[in-house]
Amino acid sequence: GGGGARGRKGPKSKNEDGGGRTKQEMDAARSETLSKKIQEADVRAKAHKHEKEELEVPANRAFSLVPSKFNPAVLEKVADIDPRWVLENQLLPFMPDSLDHTEHAVFYLKDLSALLALPFNEFWSNVIHNPSVVAFCDTFLRHCPRIELAANGKVSHLLLNMEEPIAQQWKDVFALALRLFVRLSFMREGKAFLEPAFYRKIVQEKRIFDAIKLVDIANVLGPFQHGVVRDLVGRVVHANRRVLEDVVGLRALVSEKVEELCMNVLRFRW
Repeated sequence: GGGGARGRKGPKSKNEDGGGRTKQEMDAARSETLSKKIQEADVRAKAHKHEKEELEVPANRAFSLVPSKFNPAVLEKVADIDPRWVLENQLLPFMPDSLDHTEHAVFYLKDLSALLALPFNEFWSNVIHNPSVVAFCDTFLRHCPRIELAANGKVSHLLLNMEEPIAQQWKDVFALALRLFVRLSFMREGKAFLEPAFYRKIVQEKRIFDAIKLVDIANVLGPFQHGVVRDLVGRVVHANRRVLEDVVGLRALVSEKVEELCMNVLRFRW
C-alpha cells in the first residue's frame, strides 16, 4: 500500500530549468538585464536628442524618444509639440478677488514655477494644448490691479496696502507672470526653436499677444520692469507682422505709456 508514496516529490527550492538558481537569483538576473536595457535606451534617447539639436530641427517638426509607459526599456516616438507633455495641474484663472485669497497665491506660485521650469518643447506643448495657460494670461491682464496715481502725485497700488508676508507672495506671483509673458515672446531658447511661421500662427490663433494685450502688459507690468517689458513688446512686434499692423498708431502709445508710468512710480519696486 505504500507504493504510491514512492512517486511523490518534495518541494523544490531550485528552479525547474535545471540551472540550479533560486527564484530570488533569477529575479535579480532579470532585474539586472532590464536595468541594462533601460540604460541602453537612455543612451539612444540622449543620442537622438543631441543629433536633433545638431541638425537644428524645429520643435514643431521634431520628435523625442521617450520610455514606454508599459516598458521603460522600450522607446516610443512622441512629437515634441504634443498633448502628452501637458502638466497634470491646471492653472487657476486670475479673478477680480484673487488677491483676497492667500491660498490662490500659493497655487499660482507652485503652478507657474512648474510651467516655467519645463523644457522648451514641453512649455510650448502646454501653451498650445493646455487651455488654462492662455486663460491665466488673459484673466491676469484683465483683472490684475493697476498702479493708480493720486492728484498729489502719490503712487497707490493694492499690494502696497497688504501686510507681509502676503504682499511678498503676490509680488512673487506678479514676477512669475512677467517671466511667463517674457518666455512667450521668444520663439527660440538655445538650440530649441519654433519655425517663425508656426510661432506667428500660434500667437494669432491663441491670441497670446495682440495690440490690447501689449498695452495691458505695459500698464500692469511696465512700471515695475519697464526695460524688460519694452524688450518684450519689441520682440512681439518684430516677430508678428499682424500684431505690428494692429499696433500701428498704438506702438508709440505703448512705448509712451511704459515710459510715463515708469517715471511716475520710481519709488515702487518689486
